[in-house]
Amino acid sequence: MKSRTSDFQVPAVTAFLDAVDQRLNGNSYLLVFATDEPLSDAEAEKTAFAAWLKSPLFISMVDESRRIRGWRGRTKAKKGGGPPMLPEPRPMLASAFAARLWWLLQEAASPYDVVVEPAQARKLIWNFVVELFTAAAWEFCAAEPLDGQFAAWVESDWRFYDVDVDRFQRFFRGYFDDLGGDSATFFGHGETFFLLLSNGTD
Repeated sequence: MKSRTSDFQVPAVTAFLDAVDQRLNGNSYLLVFATDEPLSDAEAEKTAFAAWLKSPLFISMVDESRRIRGWRGRTKAKKGGGPPMLPEPRPMLASAFAARLWWLLQEAASPYDVVVEPAQARKLIWNFVVELFTAAAWEFCAAEPLDGQFAAWVESDWRFYDVDVDRFQRFFRGYFDDLGGDSATFFGHGETFFLLLSNGTD
């Protein structure tokens, strides 16, 4: 496995993460890793996810993301002591993934009531997903990333997983704040996989 996080530090991704951070008063992450070969089924993806979390690469990627985004003064999150309680990814529909992105910018608890206008939220989400998914895919999609065509196309090639935050918290202490903005979403295709994390504090 290797990190590909820096490959996705592009304006559209940064703009989406920054908007999430401002709204939730948090520190979101998009961690990206590549496997040695393409994975073709859910069990192989779950196994790769667990191996990645248990490896030193995971924490080093968190630190890499902190440096890239200028969080040198933030408290580092660390693995908890003792045997880790590995969070198991639970399959989610592509429509639920799209709804998760919308939730982050529109519905999750905002400690300081920061508002992202719906039109701006759609633009941020659109630009974000276009960067992550292959450009050819969008020939078959309507102009909204939250509609059924988006979900139908992505589900045919990508898999999405919700990751239990409570179990993740025991494995990766110090990150989640339990203030209504916590989430962990794992998704990917082939040999490239993403973990989108969000938190929030007051």
